[in-house]
Amino acid sequence: MKILILPLLVVLLALVIAVVVFGVKLLRSSRQQARQAREFAPGQAADAPYGWGLGHTPEERLFRRIRDTTAALSAAPAADAYFIDARVRIELAAHEVCGRLPGLSALGPNRPADLLTPVQAWAGELDAVVGQLLTGTPVSAIDVGGLIARTPLRTPTPLVSPPLRTPPNTALDHGPATPAPAAPRTDLEAETE
Repeated sequence: MKILILPLLVVLLALVIAVVVFGVKLLRSSRQQARQAREFAPGQAADAPYGWGLGHTPEERLFRRIRDTTAALSAAPAADAYFIDARVRIELAAHEVCGRLPGLSALGPNRPADLLTPVQAWAGELDAVVGQLLTGTPVSAIDVGGLIARTPLRTPTPLVSPPLRTPPNTALDHGPATPAPAAPRTDLEAETE
């Protein structure tokens, strides 16, 4: 009887080890998938909560839409300097919008219904502009500047920039500089005079 129990324990131990290894691999895979779901491009994570790449709220779906559009633009080969400039400007605007979506989500169901409407309209315009860029339409014929100017949820910039602060002039602030006291004279210096 002891002879039958030992192989049974070995098989049972092997099954437990296999289940643990499978669980660890599954956990790592799901974490990697969630991390990649938050990236605009490989290595460029968005400012969004961890589960947003896979969620189902309106803000999370909007985040995925903007992320997918921007990822398609990032994956496109750069045609010229104008294309690169347009891509960078669009990516920065998309990052800014997606960075503010968690704040809208935090308002919960009590937020005004039309709060997401401008963001959804902008996402549609983003889709159109990126589609034009990817199909080879010349960048000069695409209104990238208008898309950037109409970015929703943007913090308004002041019309007049604040005055620059200059470092204080220490000579004027603390009065005239006084010369350092002279070093005491040595006997050798006295003899040479």
